[in-house]
Amino acid sequence: MKTCAVRPQVGRRGTHRLLIASLLWIASAPILAAGSGGAALYKSKGCPTCHGEDGSHPVIQDYPVIAGQNANYLLRQMRDIRDGRRTNGLSQVMREAVAPVTDEEFSSISAWLALR
Repeated sequence: MKTCAVRPQVGRRGTHRLLIASLLWIASAPILAAGSGGAALYKSKGCPTCHGEDGSHPVIQDYPVIAGQNANYLLRQMRDIRDGRRTNGLSQVMREAVAPVTDEEFSSISAWLALR
């Protein structure tokens, strides 16, 4: 006698629900990262000194507004400045400030700023 496994049929609705759940989980990653210390790191690394308390009101007009920017863009800019790949504008001043910041800290800060 043959036995066969019975597979539950997911159907279109189940597939769509799984897809939606997966997309929501992926989309929540920046929010989770931001909640795990992005604001505290932003303050402890001295960012408000130039960019303002939440990144939306720089202390000098020449400094960029960084609140609400795309997290990946911010992350790339911070790394490029730290690593010497970006040398234009006021990046030399910024380079000294971000020299000790790790990639993980940059990720948390940029995720937090993107949500402002």
